[in-house]
Amino acid sequence: MNYQDDFGQWVIDGRTVAGPATEGEAIALLAEMDDPNRPIVEKNPRIFEIKKELEELDQKSIRALRAGESERLSDLESQAITLRAELANEPETITH
Repeated sequence: MNYQDDFGQWVIDGRTVAGPATEGEAIALLAEMDDPNRPIVEKNPRIFEIKKELEELDQKSIRALRAGESERLSDLESQAITLRAELANEPETITH
């Protein structure tokens, strides 16, 4: 039995579907979600890795700055620029 609950969400065969306005849209959405050929979309893990590397470079640059190591500081900034450029070109999601 399909019905709309008190919050306006459709319940189709015991599965709650939030968002669709009509029962037909809810059924279509469930069918799409159950499609075994549907591509899998996930967050790009490289973005997390790049951000982590940038945080580590920030920590290293603080130490280099305190120690007055201008050559080391310049090298760290160069690495950060490279990582920021890579981050700008990375897609937010990956589709399999």
